[in-house]
Amino acid sequence: NTSYKMSLLVRKCLSSSIRFSPCAQVRHGTAIPVILTQDIENRGSVGEVVEVKRGFARNYLIPRKMAVYATFDNKNKVANAGVSAFSSTLDKDLLKSKLNAIGQDKLVLTLGTWATGSLVKSITPSHVRRLLESEGVLLGKKAIIQIDEVITKPGDYTVKVDGISLKVKVLPAAVA
Repeated sequence: NTSYKMSLLVRKCLSSSIRFSPCAQVRHGTAIPVILTQDIENRGSVGEVVEVKRGFARNYLIPRKMAVYATFDNKNKVANAGVSAFSSTLDKDLLKSKLNAIGQDKLVLTLGTWATGSLVKSITPSHVRRLLESEGVLLGKKAIIQIDEVITKPGDYTVKVDGISLKVKVLPAAVA
C-alpha cells in the first residue's frame, strides 16, 4: 500500500506544473550563517557570525561585500587575520601601524643570484605580498603594490603598498 501511494505521489510530482510543489524540496526562507565584514544596523557588527535569510545573503550582502559565507575556511581566516582578510582595501592607519610594528629592518628578501651578481628572478609585487604575509600583514585582494624600478640586483629598495613607502632589503641567497 505504501509503495502504491509513493508511486502516485511521484507521478503527481512529475506531472505537476506548479512551480513550488511539495515535491520540489525547496526550503524558502531558511536562514544561513554569514560573517559580517561591515557593521549592519539591526544585524550585527564586523566579524560576527549571524543568521540571515538565503536571499538576503545571496542577493544583497555577498555581492556588496558586506558579508561572506560562514564556511570553515572563512571562519579560520577571521580567527587568524580578522575581517580585514576579506576587505578589498585596508585602512591606511591600520596598515601603517602593522608595518611599523614589523620594523623596516625585518623586510628582507633572499633570492638566488647568478655568478654575475644579478638575481635569478626580478622582484615582483607577489614577492612583496608573500613577504608581508609571512610577517603577519595580510593585504586585501585589491591592495596596490608599486615597485618604481626593476629590481634585478641585491640592495635596498623602496616599495609602495597602497601609497605607504617601505624599504625592502634584497640579499643574495648565499649571504642570508
